[in-house]
Amino acid sequence: NAPASEPTCEPFGFATQVVSPLPLKVDQHPGRVVFHYEEFGARRTVLFDGRGDPSAAASLPLGLSRGRFEDDAFIVETDHIPAGRFYDWFGGARYSDKLRAIERYTTSDDGRWLNLTLRLEDPETLEAPLILVKRWRRADVEILPYSCDAISGQR
Repeated sequence: NAPASEPTCEPFGFATQVVSPLPLKVDQHPGRVVFHYEEFGARRTVLFDGRGDPSAAASLPLGLSRGRFEDDAFIVETDHIPAGRFYDWFGGARYSDKLRAIERYTTSDDGRWLNLTLRLEDPETLEAPLILVKRWRRADVEILPYSCDAISGQR
């Protein structure tokens, strides 16, 4: 990956994708949930049987994710995440391929917000777990195609 200050059209990796400020669409199907991220046009399938995405290999950009429902929350545990870096607001700090993530998704009482608490653990780069909180407002919007100008790095 390029240093944080250089424009790039390459996705930054798991930690950046999951807390992207751009819209997210969540589709629930029997036995799986599919996250459609507008940023980088990424998709992630989370299966409930503990296997993760059966089409995935260890090099899958967003790792292997397994989900379950616990009370009023959807819990996603992800490992086998390739090394990457955080958003520039973390100084572009890197994380190793030992990164493990636990996502807890809930909805607000009025149903207008999707809340995420993300716990990131990496024994090689973090002294303690990093906890991030993100909210998306429910909206009826289309996930737009994400394009990139390879020369400027602009989307």
